[in-house]
Amino acid sequence: MTLFTSPGRSATLADVLHAAELRGDVHAKDDPGTLLDAAAAESASEDWRIEKNLIAGEELDAWLALRHITHEDFLRHFSGAVPVTDAQRLACWWIDDSITRWATRHAQGIAALAAQTEPPSEDALQQWHAALESRLGGEDALNDWLRAHSRDAAWLADLAQVETAHENCRAALLRPDSLEKELRGQYFPLHRVTLTICKVPEESVARELMLQLAADASATLAQRAEGLGFPHFPQQFFIGDLSPAYQQPFLSARAGECLAPMQASDHWRICQLVEKTPPSLDDPEVLARVQKRVVEQGFAEKCEGVIAWAVSDAA
Repeated sequence: MTLFTSPGRSATLADVLHAAELRGDVHAKDDPGTLLDAAAAESASEDWRIEKNLIAGEELDAWLALRHITHEDFLRHFSGAVPVTDAQRLACWWIDDSITRWATRHAQGIAALAAQTEPPSEDALQQWHAALESRLGGEDALNDWLRAHSRDAAWLADLAQVETAHENCRAALLRPDSLEKELRGQYFPLHRVTLTICKVPEESVARELMLQLAADASATLAQRAEGLGFPHFPQQFFIGDLSPAYQQPFLSARAGECLAPMQASDHWRICQLVEKTPPSLDDPEVLARVQKRVVEQGFAEKCEGVIAWAVSDAA
């Protein structure tokens, strides 16, 4: 099964799976899930179909047929049963997006190799080969793997080029100036907000509590809630993780300010902004998010016009 093509190349499902296995992305053992009854499995499959926009039966049928997945294996996946056949394992990997992730990663490497003006250095290729042997347990183990998967030295040499090109491209994308530029572009969404959230039974109670806090700037919502016996808890998030409709109040609020009470199913909530921290690359989580975005955007640009998807949710 060809998953995508690029000038002078076609990448099959086997290419993608074997590359992912050598990178260590494929789990050697399937983890057992929580077993569900037929009704719960059907409900889980419906949730997945809504997420994937495969609501109509014919849309699902086409999606399954393109990937050679039977309806039985499709529903079996959502039951939580451990796959026992290759077909069931592939079905799980398609449904949980593993194959799409691995295919995207392989496509990125091929696009990076195509974009290079010079091939990867011999030293870099040797380092990749040595790291692979070390991961598998030595040269003999690597040769055993190649024989077991019907792969030859030429295929491995080509994969070394692809993987090394990916690493070189990734390192180039993660230059400090690129990270700083992305941080500036994501400055407001990456503000970290710390809240205290208090649950009260009625709106009038919430309004009264907010008036008390406004009258005494030294008191916090946590202190008041503790004294009155109302349940309260802290919450922390990035503003960009909220839907756009909810972002502005948190962007505008200052530390110590309470937002308008919000009604929940059986109570009202008061939120007090405890702290709003501007983003910095010294923050590991901010750094990780910036790096992820820079890498994704950079490789997406490399793949554009080079990778033509045949079978993939990344298309």
